[in-house]
Amino acid sequence: MPSRTTAFCFTVFFLLLALDAGFAATQPAISPSLTLQAAEARDQDDLTFWLHPSDLSQSTIITSDKKADKIFVYDLAGKTLQVVSAQKPGNIDTRYRFTLAKETVDIVAFNERGTNKIRVYKVNVVSRHLEQIDDGRIDSGPSYGITLYRSPKTGRFYAFTSTESTLWSKAQIKQFELIDNGRGRISAKKPVREMRLGSTVEGMVADDEHGKLYVAEESVGIWNFDAEPQDRTEGTKIAAVGENGLAADVEGLAMYYLPDGGGYLIASSQGNSTFTVYERQSPHRFLGVFKLDGVTQTDGIDVINLSFNARFPAGIFASHNGRREPYPVQVTKWDEIARSLNLRVDTRYRDPRRLKPGKGLRVVARASNASPPTCSGTVNAGVTSRAELNGIPVANGQVVKLELDDKTKVKKKADKLQKLKAHCPVFVNISSTLDERFHAERESPR
Repeated sequence: MPSRTTAFCFTVFFLLLALDAGFAATQPAISPSLTLQAAEARDQDDLTFWLHPSDLSQSTIITSDKKADKIFVYDLAGKTLQVVSAQKPGNIDTRYRFTLAKETVDIVAFNERGTNKIRVYKVNVVSRHLEQIDDGRIDSGPSYGITLYRSPKTGRFYAFTSTESTLWSKAQIKQFELIDNGRGRISAKKPVREMRLGSTVEGMVADDEHGKLYVAEESVGIWNFDAEPQDRTEGTKIAAVGENGLAADVEGLAMYYLPDGGGYLIASSQGNSTFTVYERQSPHRFLGVFKLDGVTQTDGIDVINLSFNARFPAGIFASHNGRREPYPVQVTKWDEIARSLNLRVDTRYRDPRRLKPGKGLRVVARASNASPPTCSGTVNAGVTSRAELNGIPVANGQVVKLELDDKTKVKKKADKLQKLKAHCPVFVNISSTLDERFHAERESPR
C-alpha cells in the first residue's frame, strides 16, 4: 500500500492534470483553412515560410519531414512544388538578404540529424525551388533543433542548434556564424558560443529586432537568451510548465511582430494540444490560449503577419498536426486566431526583406527622458511618424548618440561619433555617411 505522502503526491499530480485539461477545454477552437500533405510525406513536424520578393501570393511554405527523409516545398494553395532528399532533417528556418559571391540570396537552413550537419539552401526566385549552397562541412555535432538569427547590430547571420539531454550531459545550445567562404558556398566557423540547459531542447525562435533568442526546454518552460555571440551564456526563464496552461512537452516557438517592439511569442503546448500566447516584450505577460480543430500533439509552428492573397489576407499561422499519420501541416488564418483572443492584426509592419540591420552602426546611448514634441503645422494633421535605429524605436526630438564599430570604414575621424536629433517633419537629420544604415518611415494612422 502506498504511503500517505505518495498518495497525496499522486492526488496533486492528477488534480493538476485535470485542471490543465479543463483549462484547455474552455479555449476557443479555430478551424484550419488548408492542409499540406504531399504524397510522400509522413511526419512534417517543422516548417518555415519563404516570402516572394515582388508577389506575396507566390510565397511558399517549406516543411521538414525526418520520417520521410524529405523537405517539401508548397505553394499557398497546398500544391507540392518540390521534394528535396535529406537524411532525417530536423527543424527548419528562413532568413533574407544573405550576401554570397556578391549576390543577395534568401537562405533556408535545417539541421540534418542523420549526418550531424547544418544544411543551407537558397531559394530560386523564378522556380521557387531550393538549391543547396552550403559547403558540406558545417558540422553541428548531434543536434535536435535549429533556428536562424540575423544580428540587428552587425547584419551577420547565425544558426543556433540544440540537443537532447542524456543521463551524462545537459542539453546544449551552440551558436554558429554563417559566412561566405569566398568560393560561392556558405561555411561556418566552429561555434562562437555555447549555452546549456538541464533537459531536452528542440524548439527555438530568434527576435532579429531585439537581439533575443527564445528556447523551449521541453519539460521545464521557455527561456530567453541574448543572441549576440559576445553575450553572456545564462538565460532567464520567462514561462514555466504548469502555469497558464503551458504543458510539457513545450515544442515549437514562433514570433509575431508589431511596431514599437510589440507582438506575440507563441508556444506549442504539446501536452494539452493547445497554443499559448505571451507578449513579445519583457516581462512577457501571458495573453491566452487557443486551440485548433482536429490538431493535436503539435511540434513545429510558425507565423507571418503579411497579406498574401484573398484566402489569407491578414497573415498565416502554420502548425504540425500530430493527430494521425501521415502527420500533415495545418495552415490557419491569423485573423481568426487574433479575433478569438483579442490580439492585434498588422499586415504592414515588418516585412523581413525590408529590414536593414546596422552594418556596424549601433545605438550606444539614448536620452532617458525623451518625449515627442508637438509637430509644427508643416506636418499634415493626423499623420504619425515612426523611426528605428537598429530596430530600436526613437521618438520625435530624441537625441541619440551613435558610433561605428572598428570594422566599419569611415572617411573622416569626425564621423566616428555622431549626435542626431529627431524632429518633425523630417524625422531624423543624419549625415550622408550613415544614410544607408538608417531606416525611417512615416505612415497614416489606421
